[in-house]
Amino acid sequence: MAAFLLQLAGSLLRWLPLLAVWLGGWRSAQAKADAKGLEHAQKARRIDEEVARLDDAALRGELLKSSE
Repeated sequence: MAAFLLQLAGSLLRWLPLLAVWLGGWRSAQAKADAKGLEHAQKARRIDEEVARLDDAALRGELLKSSE
């Protein structure tokens, strides 16, 4: 039984570096995806702000035309 456990532990230790590399790559990919999502959210916010600014400008223009 002890020999089996030692063999199992040795097998697990052999695969541990590969598992660590795989998990590190997954975390890196997840970080890149999070950064890309943040970038898209910032672009969307800037577009929303620009649309709101243009809507306000158009509304002010309509108010100026109606007051004349």
